[in-house]
Amino acid sequence: MKENESTEGPITAIHASYVVVPEKNSHDVLRDKTVVVRGNRIWQICDSYAGPADISIHAAGRLLAPGFINAHVHVGAATYVRGLCEDRDLLPGSAFYHYVVPLIAVGAANFSLEEFGAVIEWDMLEMLKKGSTTILEENFDHYEILVKVAERLGNRAYLSPTYPSGHGNIGYIKDGKLQYDRPAEGAVSAGLQRNIDLHAQFNGCANDRIRVRLSPTGPDTCPPDVLRETRNAADRLGCGISIHAAHHQREFEICRTKFNATPIEHLANTGILGPDAVVTHCTFTDENDRKLLAESKSTVAHCSYRKAREAVIGPFWEYLQKGINVALGTDSYSSDITETIRMAAVLGKIKAGRVGAPTAADAFDAATLGGARGLGRDDLGQIKPGAKADLVLIDLTKPHNCPVIDPIKNFVYYSSGTDVETVMVDGKIVVDRGRAVNTDEDDLRERVRSATQRIWRLADEKGVVDGLRPALTSGNS
Repeated sequence: MKENESTEGPITAIHASYVVVPEKNSHDVLRDKTVVVRGNRIWQICDSYAGPADISIHAAGRLLAPGFINAHVHVGAATYVRGLCEDRDLLPGSAFYHYVVPLIAVGAANFSLEEFGAVIEWDMLEMLKKGSTTILEENFDHYEILVKVAERLGNRAYLSPTYPSGHGNIGYIKDGKLQYDRPAEGAVSAGLQRNIDLHAQFNGCANDRIRVRLSPTGPDTCPPDVLRETRNAADRLGCGISIHAAHHQREFEICRTKFNATPIEHLANTGILGPDAVVTHCTFTDENDRKLLAESKSTVAHCSYRKAREAVIGPFWEYLQKGINVALGTDSYSSDITETIRMAAVLGKIKAGRVGAPTAADAFDAATLGGARGLGRDDLGQIKPGAKADLVLIDLTKPHNCPVIDPIKNFVYYSSGTDVETVMVDGKIVVDRGRAVNTDEDDLRERVRSATQRIWRLADEKGVVDGLRPALTSGNS
């Protein structure tokens, strides 16, 4: 425990009807318990607490859960493209983002720093209000702003500046074809060095709420020598690696053609896989890929809701059966982790062809313990003495989720992100009765509306993407 992380400090006592605690490799639920927080850590769990408390929260009918770990997000990158790519048939082999990359690129090039800050804050606010206390973020630009927003809002954030950093390098639709821009010579290595420099600048700031990982975009976009350099740097810094892999068919074809390997095999061959690697999606894999993931103890970040809107159900239960650690991520377009948890369980049943698995507990565990394992953190994702005080209170008294037989099932199958009432990160309340403590939501909403309207008009004038006209003429942005 670091000096600035002692349990000395303000005391908060939370009296809840249901408290989720770790039990072997999963969770159990205790009834009518008090969790006492001191400083930024959980101090004790007891039947009742009669000692001094700076804050007392009486949460009858509420579920007190560990803060959820959102293991894959692109903050702000998709806030202003919601509604453009849904219900649209994609080109063979492409993904959602290939269609909207041109609009995202217009935003990246034309948002002022203040506008960019508002857009990413709006996205991070949704995550926080809906229970994602920790986010694993991958993005291209303006990490100084991301750090400032996370510091003020109160998020726990793992930041991963991606390389190559140009939006066109990850693929986009033009003239009815999927195209890629080629990075300038040396640009990918320069991106890795930029990531390393940002690690030196920001890792451990905000009382260690902010850490920095290394993030090559994927096996199809990052040269093999840079992937090997990434592994060496991650080992030297002890910071871990985040990467996309096996998430659309075109990527699979590129790896087969260039490297005579599947995307996962290529990551194994270049040394990327390992206990500190979080590999996002892993949608298109075979038995050998799954063996490599299991043996390397890599973590798969499963983005159930995001992929379902591309008419894809990725493996979840199949990975759990193979002993692969699975975390959950919202990815883009929606930042509600509760949707992703529910979809992991429900769509997992459809793919497995059975009702009994995966269970609500499997999905809940992936969003908490699975994410914590992927980050190498035994002090996150669980409520136990000594763990970080990252907590969420969920209202289970409403018509849609009450009465309660099994609170985990009631949360996973019947609740929504709006049922999250109170959020604590690092021992501090950052969402109180549904309202963020450290920002003016109404003012922020208007700034985001103004910024996105300007970018939509500019993108419409450039003709980079169709479908914007209704938003520009309705006045309902």
